[in-house]
Amino acid sequence: MKRSHQRLSHCLFCGLLLLAARAPALPLTEPPGQNENTNEALMVLPMGTLSEAQTLLNAGRTKAAIEKIRRFLKTQPASAPAHELLGAALAMEGKMDEALKHLQRAIEIDPGQSSAYTKIGDIHLARGNYDEARRFFLEARKINPRERRNYQRLGLLDERAGRYEEAIGNYEKGLHGAPPDYVGIKVNLADLYTRTGQAGKAVALLKDVIDDSYRDAIAHLVLGNAYLAQENYGHAEHEFHLADELDPDSGRGQLALAMLYRKRGDWKKADATLQTLLARKKINPVVLDIVGTVYLEEGKLAKAEQSFRRLADEYPELALGHYRLGQIYGAERRYAESITALKKAARISPQESRIQKALSLAYHRQGDYARAIEAEQQVVKLNPTHSGELFYLATLYDESGDSRKSMALYRKVLELQAGHAGALNNLAVLTSRQGNIKEALKLAREALRQAPDNPFVLDTLGWIAHQAGDDAEALAHLEKATARAPDKAPLLYHLGVVQHALKDDAKASASLQRALEISTQFEEAEAARALLQKIR
Repeated sequence: MKRSHQRLSHCLFCGLLLLAARAPALPLTEPPGQNENTNEALMVLPMGTLSEAQTLLNAGRTKAAIEKIRRFLKTQPASAPAHELLGAALAMEGKMDEALKHLQRAIEIDPGQSSAYTKIGDIHLARGNYDEARRFFLEARKINPRERRNYQRLGLLDERAGRYEEAIGNYEKGLHGAPPDYVGIKVNLADLYTRTGQAGKAVALLKDVIDDSYRDAIAHLVLGNAYLAQENYGHAEHEFHLADELDPDSGRGQLALAMLYRKRGDWKKADATLQTLLARKKINPVVLDIVGTVYLEEGKLAKAEQSFRRLADEYPELALGHYRLGQIYGAERRYAESITALKKAARISPQESRIQKALSLAYHRQGDYARAIEAEQQVVKLNPTHSGELFYLATLYDESGDSRKSMALYRKVLELQAGHAGALNNLAVLTSRQGNIKEALKLAREALRQAPDNPFVLDTLGWIAHQAGDDAEALAHLEKATARAPDKAPLLYHLGVVQHALKDDAKASASLQRALEISTQFEEAEAARALLQKIR
């Protein structure tokens, strides 16, 4: 039976530019224990070698900084600041696993070093491991409750996990009692206000602290986006031009202008601006990613692939380019190429859950359930309380024929989210197959209460009602189901069976015939043909 398999979807262009660029900006490059308010610093970086290493990091000379810190650790292996700084430097080089080892060592040496907890949380956040990120951010906040950046990071975590109300709450807490010029969290909060339909609040929050003399490109981008959401194109364009003047090398201002032209309906000008960006010899990887994403949204697959290919070729050490290529190949049903690209991404970032999820989806579309399950198990391991990921894993076991494991996972989903319609629906189907019709009806009715307009939920309840001998109720649900999904052959077959049971063979024949016209390959097609021949 067809079931309603909920799939997690990700907005292709939903504040990616700002999420990747704005505060907490480059958190892994901060000196250990330092924050925006220098009088709240938790510790002082030792003079000499480590301060010199930090200077090298600030100058972008990461490899030289790493070498200097390693030499320092040979003489002082129990230095928590040194391990933390080395972890930060390694993270900047993309060596996340080694970075985590040194950051963990810093905590072992000095459990009160909140900034090391924060940096570990940053790595987990970047990898999409939200449960682990939250655990370390909360620990950092416990050690240093006055540090406002902990609220900022918790807000960013909630934001990326789609918990916008919680994110706004954390950002607002981070602003409580802050000085008027404490702009970092205001920028994050304003951006989130804009993306949740509160652009007026975003403008009100920023317009008094950000003027033409304010020297932060990201702040102008956020304010510009708020104006853009209000369709105040003149003010938005002004802010985006300021952002481009302040940070011309990143290309973010030009990209924002392209988005403005696109929204205004001038795709020709937007495309020209994007092509100007792509003509640069060196482009920020985030900008390359978003340019490709915009072309993908516009259906310009060749240009999207060109951007993502350049991202992968110019930044081979980053998983992002290979991941995006895997996505676009998957969208084009080039599953073998998709899997190859995603495997490259996974080798670079083996703990990044979105890569493992994409691999699972690609294997699933190839019909390779064993590998799809293996990849999704990694996602669940990283996000053990994420009901959406548990549900997807349950559907994989379900489709592969392992009803015992799938039922156990559906029940676990319901423990986490009692009204999950997909889990209720699918568990009802499996329970009915075991012959427990009374319990299956109970589950199916609750699924319908949660999702009254879902055609597959209506179909499930209708079919189980038929199995229970109540064809009148079954007919009512199945008629609604086929009205909402008239091109789904299994639903039409179920309707035809019930119509035949109610001795309305004219309608039954029409339903069965329509089902077979739509598809001759659905699971119950042979049964549909046999019943149609019997009626005739």
